[in-house]
Amino acid sequence: MREIHPDLAPYWLGGLLQVASVDGGPTDEQLRIIQGLLRGHFGIDTAIDLQPLAADEIGKYITDACSRYRWVQAMIVLELARHPASEQLVTAVESAAAILGIDEPMLLVARRAAEHDLALLMADWKRFARATPVQPALRGRPDAENAARLASLRDGAPGTLGRAFADFYTRWGLEYPDVAEPMGVNLISLDFSHVLSGYNPNEAIEEVALSAMIVSATNGESHFSALTASMALYEAGSFGVLDITPTKGVLSRQGSPEIFADAMRRGASCTADFVALDHLALADEPLDVLRSDLGIAPRAA
Repeated sequence: MREIHPDLAPYWLGGLLQVASVDGGPTDEQLRIIQGLLRGHFGIDTAIDLQPLAADEIGKYITDACSRYRWVQAMIVLELARHPASEQLVTAVESAAAILGIDEPMLLVARRAAEHDLALLMADWKRFARATPVQPALRGRPDAENAARLASLRDGAPGTLGRAFADFYTRWGLEYPDVAEPMGVNLISLDFSHVLSGYNPNEAIEEVALSAMIVSATNGESHFSALTASMALYEAGSFGVLDITPTKGVLSRQGSPEIFADAMRRGASCTADFVALDHLALADEPLDVLRSDLGIAPRAA
């Protein structure tokens, strides 16, 4: 669980405002994201007159490395939410990260998105991305045995994690991933995360929110490549995976910045990386008890 410091909001968000204030920005969408973080993440409902704050000033208030890392990640989100993409913004984000001493590989991916170079974007993302953990119970076992293990979850007691996983596939008309394919095995952990978090599959803002939540749950130390992929796919419209049709401007849609910010708030309350769990070993546990034990708070209304 990570403590949220509302007193740092003016500096944190003022720094984002400063970075976005280049090349005619910030845009309306970027401002909505910043305001969404003020209310949804920091929990501040009253209006604050945010003042732009340069990166060297930010360093006086955001002093620990993890907080600086998360702030750089927030800059990358804003960078991918600029339409049309801005070379000046790319440079400003990279410069601010350098001033704070943060080296985040996804900075390069965001640059490729701004350059509209899909081939290099995918190559760089694959080079730096962290793979989704594979279920321990499925490692080194025959594919047929793994498929049978997943199918058996449909026989679980109602209200358990395993039964909720099976019902998740039924509800959304999905087929179980092909355990013979590496991507299919990775999707199992991701879909268990959908069940635990309550975010829907195959909906742009829900996928982005899940990625934001798991990044926040790990204090920004894991899964940011997944959030970058979601943003590149659904916000910048420049990513190629699983035959999903890219879209643009997901965070410009009504209510989306608030959902994104709420996901970051929920992640901060988590007590573990709920993507990396041995979900199959927990299949018989009550879902509501697991959510409570993991600190997974309900979604905001």
